[in-house]
Amino acid sequence: MREVVKRSTQWPVAALCLLLLSGCGDIVVDPVPPDIGNGPFLRVYANDAAAGDSLRKALVFDGVQFWLQPGKVYSLSLQGAAYDKRTLQLYRFDSNRRLRRDRSIREVNAGAMGSYFELTSPQAQSHRYVARLDPPGNEPLTGFSSVRLRSALATGPDTLKVRLIFVNQLTDIATVSKRADYAKKFFATLSAVFQQANIPIQGSFEWAGPESEFTTVTWSNLARTLPGSREIGHVHIYLVENIKGPSEETVLGFAPREAADMDWSLDSRVILSNQITDAAKVGVTAAHEIGHFFGLRHTVATRLDMEYDRDLSNRDDGFDDTPFCEVESGIALAKIATTGEDYRCMRVAADACSRSCQLSNLMHPFECGGESQIMLSSQQIKFLRTNIALYQR
Repeated sequence: MREVVKRSTQWPVAALCLLLLSGCGDIVVDPVPPDIGNGPFLRVYANDAAAGDSLRKALVFDGVQFWLQPGKVYSLSLQGAAYDKRTLQLYRFDSNRRLRRDRSIREVNAGAMGSYFELTSPQAQSHRYVARLDPPGNEPLTGFSSVRLRSALATGPDTLKVRLIFVNQLTDIATVSKRADYAKKFFATLSAVFQQANIPIQGSFEWAGPESEFTTVTWSNLARTLPGSREIGHVHIYLVENIKGPSEETVLGFAPREAADMDWSLDSRVILSNQITDAAKVGVTAAHEIGHFFGLRHTVATRLDMEYDRDLSNRDDGFDDTPFCEVESGIALAKIATTGEDYRCMRVAADACSRSCQLSNLMHPFECGGESQIMLSSQQIKFLRTNIALYQR
């Protein structure tokens, strides 16, 4: 399968209260309320445009989680919220994945249409946060319309660096010359797709573990160590022989929806299957998964997407220029238990694709045979450029 995402980067004008999180302040190790625990928490995605109806209740009862990129400025908005004298509390996961209270917030401004908090992550690395209204309520807030995480306008991106790693043995590309030719075609396709967004691609590749056996990776929410070196500031793409999906479908590739970062996180990567050996076609799947990596959603949600969001309101990406259609085949109807880990977005090959859908869009959830699926809408392009800039230092 493929994936889902969206949203504008304008700062909200009206504000009930604006709090500043310095991000560089100390994390005070206060006792964490026992009813918070360590999750699972529903995820708020940067600049997402999907409906996200479930986030309102989650913020009041359990808390919501989100990642902030180092040194970048965001706003967390609770639009139309009546506070009922509750206070937004912020927690940050430490290096041992334990929640710690972050008290570096202060009130800055007040308005009437909603509540807004300004957040800036420390410069060193990305961090995972949890926000909750305390004390937790017995019912959702009156007039509470949405929870949104927006980034400030950012410059760039000038170039997107992508590293392709050939993992162990691969059918039909077993020699150095064949892999060099494959990489040339692969990056040519990737460059052509991202040219419409005015994002140049700088590609490099590596052959890791050529004497080992063929590698099959199971699509799951757990990171598996794969050979190859990681380079700072690159999207890392691993080409393996095969990917085992949740059922019998042919999985072409998968990636996290909105990666933790581009540097240190093992799971912040794209994994592609060699079951389709045409480098140009694999390049299109790579572009699709890179879209997910930076937060783009599928244009229309599969059942799997909604199950992992735990939110049936997220039927599409929320963009006005990506038409909604019904997806009623294959993995779209699969139900998979939520694990609490970050969601992996798959792209699978479909036996048939609905002609009511905009099949030409890069982020359509299925690979549809002979269709050219490389188009991005203007809102998708704006989103992609904004979110890529968030990851670049």
